[in-house]
Order: sequence, then structure tokens, then C-alpha cells
Amino acid sequence: MDADVLVVGAGVAGAAAARALSDSGQRVVALDKGRGPGGRLSTRRTSSGSFDHGAASLQATTPAFAHWLASETRSGRMAPWRGGHVGVPGMSAIVAGLLEDVDVRWSMAVASLRRTEGGWRALDADGGLLGTAAAVVLAIPAPQAVLLLRSAAAEGELAEGPHDAMARIRYAPCWAGLVQTVGESAGLRPGVEPGAMLEAIHREADKPGRPDVGHWVVHATAAWSTAHLESSAGAVAIAGSFTAAKEWK
Repeated sequence: MDADVLVVGAGVAGAAAARALSDSGQRVVALDKGRGPGGRLSTRRTSSGSFDHGAASLQATTPAFAHWLASETRSGRMAPWRGGHVGVPGMSAIVAGLLEDVDVRWSMAVASLRRTEGGWRALDADGGLLGTAAAVVLAIPAPQAVLLLRSAAAEGELAEGPHDAMARIRYAPCWAGLVQTVGESAGLRPGVEPGAMLEAIHREADKPGRPDVGHWVVHATAAWSTAHLESSAGAVAIAGSFTAAKEWK
């Protein structure tokens, strides 16, 4: 066995699970299809700087989570912002901090699970072995988790049924636009109210620890994103620019 536990998914949920397991003395291997930490808290790096194109901030709704946010703020990995907290210098710093000293294997897309004597094997789409452990934690979106659970059930390694409820879970999509303005427009402030297309506009430089390079993140509404879910990024950029011009004052 490579580890006591395989954690599939190294976004904030998987990172938190890996951190808790590791702190309890378990040998953990985390597998993630991405190229680095982040998930829904990803930071996109470009030649002109970075964009937090996922969740703009974190807010606490329980005392335990508030305590964790406070401790991360004291560590310097987070800072208060607009009633919530953001990672410094990017949102992905939050996930990276949780994964310190954890064996994380990036660019590892788990396509199926197979039971072995005393544990589990995680395989890629070609049947290549990605990792083995006595137990598996799935910290991935429900549609992806359902596929892995069905792969195990098809081999008779998992009882039918546990994934039925999970298959009914639906997600609200969100198209995100990464925009860089130059010259005088770099100092603009958003004056937009949620509308038919625009849900929010965030100026990266307003967050702690970000340089002012005219970076903005635009989030579309769930309804607009759903209507354009299967469109290409180029088509969305064209359609979105016309709509945003009407709503961004």
C-alpha cells in the first residue's frame, strides 16, 4: 500500500480531509487531476499576473470554521476582505497551506477504483496505477464521484445504491471572465448591480497582497451560465461583452 488513505481531489475539501487524516497519524496520498492546489479556490497565473477566478472569498458560518479562518489569518496565508477572508497572495494559498507535508500527486485523473486484498487501487483512464491504500476518500464534485462509485459497483466491489442519491445532486454553473484593463481604466471601480448576466465583478487589486495591474474577475449569473453552458469560451466572451457593456456602469 502507498498509504493508509487515498484522498481523491485536492481542492479545499480534499486538502482539509488530507490535513485532518495526516494530523491524526494516517499515511495519506492525495491525487488531483489539476496541475496545482486550488480547486474551487484556484488562482490562475498569467504573464501579466494572477486572477482568483474561483470563489472570491470565504465566510464563516460556524464557530469552528471561524476559528480556522482566524488561525490562517495569523499565519499570514489569509487576510480579511469585505466581511470574509481571502488567501494571500492568492486564493490557492489557502489550499497550499493545508497540503503542507502531504504527499500530493498532481495531474492524476482517477478514472476508476478497484478493490485489492486489504485495500483499493486508483486507476487512470488507461488502467495505469495511480495509487493504492487501505481506504479511499472522495473529495470531488458529485458527478465525478458517481462515476467512480459506479466503476466500483460494476466490478462487484461496491454494493449498488449508495451513489443513487448523489446522482441527483445538481450544480449551478458559473462562467468566469478574466479581464485586464490598461491606462486610466485600470483605476475603475465596479458600479454594477446583479443583472441578467453579471453576478459580480471583483477588482483583484482591492484584495490584500495583490498588485494593481488592472486585473478583474467577472462572474456571470447561474441562469446566464446555464444558458451558455455548452458554448465555447470564445463565444461566451463575445456574448458576454455585449451584455456586460449594458450592465457595467
